[in-house]
Amino acid sequence: MTIPLAHAGHWLVQLLYLAPILLIAVLVGWGKLQEKRGKRPGRDDGDDEEPSLDDALDRHDRRSPD
Repeated sequence: MTIPLAHAGHWLVQLLYLAPILLIAVLVGWGKLQEKRGKRPGRDDGDDEEPSLDDALDRHDRRSPD
């Protein structure tokens, strides 16, 4: 007895739903590989940039006499 299977057209339509997920996974993997090899700068956490708004307002409040 043979088990009936859907033809390739049915399988391909179902696989199209996985395409965006696979694309994102490949792009994330490619980015991590480039970062690991040193071809792409790593993401910094922003510590060396401008102070946050809360920090700036706190400094302003400390300077102004009330």
